[in-house]
Amino acid sequence: MEISLESTWDSLSKQAERRTGWHCQRVMPDAPVAIYAAVHMPGDARALIIEAPSSAVPAAIRYPVAKGLSIFPSYVMAKATVQITIELVDNSYSDIFGVLGEDLVKVVAETFDAKSAVQQLISRLKRWQLLLQSFQPKGLSENQQIGLFGELWFLSKHLLPSMLPLDAIRAWTAPYGSNQDFQIGACALEVKTTTVTLATVHISNIRQLDGAGLASLILIHISTELRSGSGETLNQVIDAIRTTLAENDPSAGQLFDEGLLAAGYLDSQSERYAGRGYHVRNHTFFMVTDGFPRLVENHLPFGIEDVAYTLDLKAGHDYIMSDEDAQREIHRAGHANR
Repeated sequence: MEISLESTWDSLSKQAERRTGWHCQRVMPDAPVAIYAAVHMPGDARALIIEAPSSAVPAAIRYPVAKGLSIFPSYVMAKATVQITIELVDNSYSDIFGVLGEDLVKVVAETFDAKSAVQQLISRLKRWQLLLQSFQPKGLSENQQIGLFGELWFLSKHLLPSMLPLDAIRAWTAPYGSNQDFQIGACALEVKTTTVTLATVHISNIRQLDGAGLASLILIHISTELRSGSGETLNQVIDAIRTTLAENDPSAGQLFDEGLLAAGYLDSQSERYAGRGYHVRNHTFFMVTDGFPRLVENHLPFGIEDVAYTLDLKAGHDYIMSDEDAQREIHRAGHANR
């Protein structure tokens, strides 16, 4: 059973009018704990309230502190329950609050008893706490859009056609802060996407091109041309991947959506990206191995930290791989990982 918290909150706001206090409507009545969509008047503050027996809520529980939200318990002595309120306190986070709320409802409703419901709620809130640290209410920056487009273009054109859908989506590790954008077994792949003709890329992390602990490390440069009103948009490449996953492996689709969220992409903000199209001019694979121009952590002088640098790809010409060789290396890594 799916719900729309946004429509429930809208309905509650209209019904409340000038009446002060909390106004609540229960959702997912079959869940092991009571779940309420709520608004507080005056101010039309939106919230999600989870009510569980006091015995299911540990006394020493530590509630996450998350940007844009207030998370706090209220003890209802007459009912011997605890109400855990997740309230939106910064309206610039309203886009993501609806997504967060529906995610929490789904997670809680799928549990089997009140104790596990509370455990899953707190665990999920801690995950959201991390996601909200880097969330930008105004959406992805231009550089973030370009970077995400390149990662998803590579996923769509090179991994999904040659791997099981779930394996391909699991390989996309960029949204979770990994050193490289993709990892398939002991093979890592770093995607750099540019919209200028200069053959330079920015290496923002000293470990991005450091192959320590890896069997192989491949750098992919995608050269694109930005076109307003034409080309393939970020939204379109996402829709194409979703369609492929829905037809072949819905569980991979769910994991993909989680990755998009971790990357800062919200469907409710998709209109902000609709006018920016990308035409992929070319792409190049480089095998990053001994002799490739790069900095590696073990060779830095003592005391040097937080290294970022610009790489001129012309200096890596001798390490260019054909598409066929790159695909063979990816295929080999995928089979070795099974």
